[in-house]
Amino acid sequence: MEQLEFNSFLLHLGNELKSNEFEALKFVLKGYVTSSKCEEMSQVFKYFEEMERLCLLSPTKLLVLKTALGSIGRLDLVKKIEGKEEYFATLFRETINDDNSLDRKGLYQR
Repeated sequence: MEQLEFNSFLLHLGNELKSNEFEALKFVLKGYVTSSKCEEMSQVFKYFEEMERLCLLSPTKLLVLKTALGSIGRLDLVKKIEGKEEYFATLFRETINDDNSLDRKGLYQR
């Protein structure tokens, strides 16, 4: 259920971007997301999936996306991410059980 919530949040962010802003986002992240197929992507959520695959984006790793959105002037979206960061950090946290085993409560898995 946690992953559904994160994906819904990303979809909402993507829907907020105009096509020229999405192109600017891809340009800004060119050094990070270099796949030639990314340049042809026209859907933001597919681009976010590629960022996840490259370990640039996850519920507890939002800095690259925040920085890129800020650099294209979408501070409103940066604020939305900042408003959810602590929530996602709590939702997807790792905890150590009494028997020293790792409990990956909601931890992002692909």
